[in-house]
Amino acid sequence: MPPKVIAHGDLILDLENRRLTICGKTVELTPHEYALLKALASRPGRTYTRDELLARLYPAGDTVVVDRVVDVHIGKLRQKIEPRLSSPTYIITVRGIGYRFADRASVNSPDDRCAGT
Repeated sequence: MPPKVIAHGDLILDLENRRLTICGKTVELTPHEYALLKALASRPGRTYTRDELLARLYPAGDTVVVDRVVDVHIGKLRQKIEPRLSSPTYIITVRGIGYRFADRASVNSPDDRCAGT
């Protein structure tokens, strides 16, 4: 049975209800942001090319989209989930290839945003 929840540190993605919480607070995601986060978080440490992520965003293939649109969606997603944009904790850029979600060991430390909650 596939997991119903993906948890990485204080980030919890509820797949059944399509809901993201960080430090117990709900974070609103667009459908594209959710699809990207689900793909990346489902396989921590695996590097996805922009083309692979683009195929997840636009599966029909009948839409002409530049691969850099993935960068825009990743940027907006990072603004919502990363504690510090200058040093991303969750979504790591693999220069010249694409993106990967940090492996569990690197995101299990408490999020600074959760202190005092």
